[in-house]
Amino acid sequence: GNKFNAITASHPIAEKADKLQAERHEGPGIAAIADARTTLVADTATDMRWPRWAAGTRDLQLRSVLAVRLWTSQSTMGALNLYACAPCWFDADALAVAEVLGRHASIALAAAREEESLWQAIDARKLIGQAQGILMERFDLDDERAFEVLRRYSQNTNTKLNEVARTLV
Repeated sequence: GNKFNAITASHPIAEKADKLQAERHEGPGIAAIADARTTLVADTATDMRWPRWAAGTRDLQLRSVLAVRLWTSQSTMGALNLYACAPCWFDADALAVAEVLGRHASIALAAAREEESLWQAIDARKLIGQAQGILMERFDLDDERAFEVLRRYSQNTNTKLNEVARTLV
């Protein structure tokens, strides 16, 4: 199944409501991810789709929920959950705005993830270069031979190349 982790919440009550979905394995955020569509709960007092989650959400004084899937063509990143204390709070305009906000948030999250991956790749490459340099100096190898030693050790021990390099350095 999908992992459901709140990245951040704008209010402690919203955080509790998100945690309820994770703990009870049900709710509009989980449905938005699973069904790949925006999910609206007009009133937690009358919506019967997720009774255990709805009861806990009512205890938090939340009556309306709008969940928008955060996704790109490559992956689903979670859901943007919007909460209101009043029933029937989210109208068609709110839904349209939430979906636009969700698309923008998805693009921003994907860009941040990609940038983080690039920095990790650069760091790994630097580490491998340092390990190559150590092997070249200690064992009088050229860069290709040094890299081959690292690669072979990585394969023989079933260890990622950058971990082999980190250990050596």
